[in-house]
Amino acid sequence: MEYDQIASQQILQLALAKRSDRSQKLSLQQLQEIAADLGVSEAEFFQAAQEWQNHQQLDQQQLKFNQYQKRKFFDYLIKYALVNGALVAIDLLTARRISWSAYVLVFWGLGLGLRAWATFQTHSDSYAREFSQWQEQQRRQQLTSEISAQITDTAIIAATKFKTWLKNRP
Repeated sequence: MEYDQIASQQILQLALAKRSDRSQKLSLQQLQEIAADLGVSEAEFFQAAQEWQNHQQLDQQQLKFNQYQKRKFFDYLIKYALVNGALVAIDLLTARRISWSAYVLVFWGLGLGLRAWATFQTHSDSYAREFSQWQEQQRRQQLTSEISAQITDTAIIAATKFKTWLKNRP
């Protein structure tokens, strides 16, 4: 019996999943040997490994972005609850019923609902756009911190050299 590529991949995945020692990991060399046995060239193997690595990094970034988005949403939700709770309390104390504060609750609540939709809907164009902007912001922050560290190091070296020069001056 012969198997096509998809069937082969599925069988191997099932076999690896059923291994008795799941804590055992395959080394890069073992993976290369398996790939070579399957007729995969070294270049194809390393290209696939690089694609997998890039995908893993992207998944990690998306996980961080989702946590960031949820934290922002829950901060917004807490502000909504605190402010509107105070407004309802003021409304009840002054008018002995909820009157004008209902409008604030409803309209701000609509905004909150839209924000919740944007936060938890991860398969949309707006999500992709916001994620891309967040990635760019993260890159800028990383670059800024690297530049700051280099400037600090350079300033320390310059100050040390200047101090040495002052000491050695006649």
